[in-house]
Amino acid sequence: MNFLISDIKQYQTIIQKILKYDDGPNVIALVGDLGSGKTTFTKEIAKYLGVNQNVISPTFIIHREYLTSDIKKTLHHLDLYRLDHNFELDEIGLRNLVNARNVIVIEWADKFPKYIKSLEKIKSVQITWVNLEYIDEDTRRFSI
Repeated sequence: MNFLISDIKQYQTIIQKILKYDDGPNVIALVGDLGSGKTTFTKEIAKYLGVNQNVISPTFIIHREYLTSDIKKTLHHLDLYRLDHNFELDEIGLRNLVNARNVIVIEWADKFPKYIKSLEKIKSVQITWVNLEYIDEDTRRFSI
């Protein structure tokens, strides 16, 4: 599926399609250059899930966790830009996050495609790869 988005309100349509799987964890693997809108998209996912905290990029701390309005669901936001090795993902406990009904958004997921694909073996997990492309100041292309 391809979407050309020129209004941030249109993100909700994409998010509803991605998060329709509610029986287990959702992993949203974001791919895109700097400035393509990965963090902005994550903020919109947080709004959709009822997160009341300010969502900011975890570039320097790698992982942030947010409570959602659904007590059984937590949003985990990871930024893998500064990581280079699979063992670093184990050190931050990525495999342990894939449980219950967590939503895990991973920026720069394309740095570790095999590792992220391997998460499917842990538990019945829905992994959705989302490619974001900067078109102009107001427009992004989403490929799912």
